[in-house]
Amino acid sequence: MDMGGGEEDGVPAAGIANGATSLDQGVFRDLGDFLVAAVRFGPGRRTAEQRHGGGHVMVTVSGRICTRFPEGSWHADTGEVLVHGAGLVHEHVAGPAGAEAVAVCVREGSATIRSLPRLFRVRGVVPASAALPTARRILRELTRRQSHADLVLRSLTLQLLTSTARAAQKDAGQNGHDPPPWLQEARAVLEEGFHEPIRIGALAEQLGFTPMQLIRAFQRHFGTSPGAYLRQVRLEHALALLAESTEPLTAVALGSGYSDQSHLCRVIKEETGLTPGEYRRSFRDQ
Repeated sequence: MDMGGGEEDGVPAAGIANGATSLDQGVFRDLGDFLVAAVRFGPGRRTAEQRHGGGHVMVTVSGRICTRFPEGSWHADTGEVLVHGAGLVHEHVAGPAGAEAVAVCVREGSATIRSLPRLFRVRGVVPASAALPTARRILRELTRRQSHADLVLRSLTLQLLTSTARAAQKDAGQNGHDPPPWLQEARAVLEEGFHEPIRIGALAEQLGFTPMQLIRAFQRHFGTSPGAYLRQVRLEHALALLAESTEPLTAVALGSGYSDQSHLCRVIKEETGLTPGEYRRSFRDQ
């Protein structure tokens, strides 16, 4: 997919469309802050050299994709994600069985770039199996023409970027950049206790630090604040319950750490543009 071109942001719709159709099959959608595309590579197929005007994430949904930069190559198998920043010349080569992928190009200077600053400093392959179900859902949604499809796609793409960012943080820790044990404990409390009320001040005191020390360390190592991290964990859990269960909204809200159903409805509407009922029905309509 050639997302380069003559426009200032470097990601004109024509560029991604032409690149997608130059492969065996591809569809794309412009969602404002970012473009999202589904592409299918034939066996051994190679793209032309390209560069993107913003941060780039490509999830391999099936097969293998080798991405070649002047200084080296990365191979991404199914469930792995290639991440890199803007302006890097590269080409993609599919494995012998071909490949299918979801690609997201985030416009430089966008709110999404600002909210995930550390993600696009990564260059390489991130093992992010948690992003795979979301990528598969994006593939399905890209072919749908319902009036709310773009809203669902935007929500799913943000989930994919967030889960990739979290996987990149954990991968960095496993490769010699581990946060201190007390900070890992703080993250574990947020991930495991999200369904209960959590006060950041009380958590900091429990760990023997001031709230500001906790917030600054969390931001430095994980690229977000403890409060924002907790909100994202709750949102991801609530969206998963809506998609995969028939639990009533009150149970979804309380089981995801929201104070009541109206709180859940407000957050889901703000984040996805849909009511919880509309979001749930979008899965039932498949």
